Amino acid sequence: MRMRVRNSRFFGEFSRVEILDALMPVHAAMLGEMDEAMAADCRAHLNAAAAHWHLWRISSDIVDRAKLPFPAEPVRTLDAIHLASALAVRSVVPGVELLSLDDRIRRAGVQLGFRVQPASLNRP
Repeated sequence: MRMRVRNSRFFGEFSRVEILDALMPVHAAMLGEMDEAMAADCRAHLNAAAAHWHLWRISSDIVDRAKLPFPAEPVRTLDAIHLASALAVRSVVPGVELLSLDDRIRRAGVQLGFRVQPASLNRP
């Protein structure tokens, strides 16, 4: 999950881990078996992109908010941390948008008042 306002990108602390987790199997499947050098290249590309992100650390306020109910329950623990992080960014950056491909986060984000991106998902 990432949040966006104009040309700035705000990412929750776990986002880089989740992106790597999501991308590695895709590359491995497309290319056959991924060797260590190729995996290192993928990490290097991600790290280069991440150098331009604003990383939002998980504070005690975020953890406290994540413990509270969300409009679209049930919310998984990691999703609650992402949503609480989005709310923390929103309290500092008005109008920030929520980018996610996860239907549960998107639904909860809309119910929390976020504009979600992409605006629609084309799924088979």
